[in-house]
Amino acid sequence: MRRCLHGTYFVEGPEVLRAHANLTKEAEKNIIKLQNDSEAAVNAMISYFYRGDYVDGVSDLLVYNIADKYNISTLATLAAEKVHH
Repeated sequence: MRRCLHGTYFVEGPEVLRAHANLTKEAEKNIIKLQNDSEAAVNAMISYFYRGDYVDGVSDLLVYNIADKYNISTLATLAAEKVHH
């Protein structure tokens, strides 16, 4: 069982342990490969991390999809709002 920064506890199953092992390898190399993601969507996601928003002109659907894929609910909400405006 692990505790995250927000105080939530979760159980580490085999899938989580494998993912953690992969992330550890990436951390050692300082490289994270996002090969199956749109470059524009990845850039929008990184922009969101730093600025809390992303530039217009990027497909909001691509941004929503990457946010959903990586479970970034606040970015998914923002992208969905932009789609509907």
